[in-house]
Amino acid sequence: MIIQQDEFIRINSPLETAYEDSVSSGATHFMGRYDTGFGVMWSPLIEVSKCRLSGGYDEYCLLIPKRDINIIYAQQEINITCDAVLLAGPTPRSKDVLSWRPKFIEDMIRRGFKGTILIPEFEDPSSWTENFAYDKQIEWEMEAMDKADTIVFWIPRELPDMPAFTTNTEFGYWIAKDPSKINLGIPSDAVKCDYIKHLAKDNNIVCHNTTTDVIGELTKSKDE
Repeated sequence: MIIQQDEFIRINSPLETAYEDSVSSGATHFMGRYDTGFGVMWSPLIEVSKCRLSGGYDEYCLLIPKRDINIIYAQQEINITCDAVLLAGPTPRSKDVLSWRPKFIEDMIRRGFKGTILIPEFEDPSSWTENFAYDKQIEWEMEAMDKADTIVFWIPRELPDMPAFTTNTEFGYWIAKDPSKINLGIPSDAVKCDYIKHLAKDNNIVCHNTTTDVIGELTKSKDE
């Protein structure tokens, strides 16, 4: 889960990888979760530099300074001051369907991504209604893709809940306009993606099949 609070962004990390995650993500503080027998509790805020995250808690919550990560949600002002990545792909239209983006963003942060993340979903999921301002959303997404340095297309297409019909249009638009901005990933179980894969191959775009590889290309490109 990603939580924006005060000057920090919070992500959960399991005990087994907490220390490595804290180093790669640039976390400056953490909280530890433990079970008292009467309920779950969290420790006070602790500086990473004063305590090695190696045991004593069941799970950790890492806190990364907001100065390193700028998350911009749908229809929020697009104010970019550093490298920006837009996460394109299918967006749930029902509260019963989970979005792939929160886990993807957590993994980006754990892998050391620093910059702006543009998310074409509302910060408050309840804002998706049948009467939301669709034209305004289109304009926001077009502006966000234009300003982004990289457009990640992660396409876990599944019918009928995650059809990614708009994603087809966006991918076609950007492969024609500027294919160098595209970072593509399609899981092996995604349906009806052969045309996109064919276009990617014709334009020398690698098509990854795991989020790990997509994020690996993303963080690698930022380091080079």
